[in-house]
Amino acid sequence: MAEYQLVLDLTRDEKKLPINQEVVVTQLRDKSTMFTHKAKVVVRSSFDEYPDADKLYYISPTSGELGDPVPIQVIEFLDEEIQDVKVLPKGKLTLGERKGRMLATMLKERQERKKK
Repeated sequence: MAEYQLVLDLTRDEKKLPINQEVVVTQLRDKSTMFTHKAKVVVRSSFDEYPDADKLYYISPTSGELGDPVPIQVIEFLDEEIQDVKVLPKGKLTLGERKGRMLATMLKERQERKKK
């Protein structure tokens, strides 16, 4: 049985999810890993009727948890695959960096000439 959190945005008068009505797409935060998932869920009426249901805690950004957990059934996670991070190309070199590279290449060339 997993535990999830749903942070309510009280500035937009966001209400709690409807119970036993429909599948809702929402952002859930896994309580153990704090990783956010986008998921299709159905909020159930009680743990007595659905003993295997996961727990959902409503969280207020200002006051923390709002009451007891609610039973929730996760239908499907809609997370996209995590993609590799691409390294951005470096920007323009500063004058000091260009001068340093130029001096380094000149020293390498000089050492190569001495070896010959």
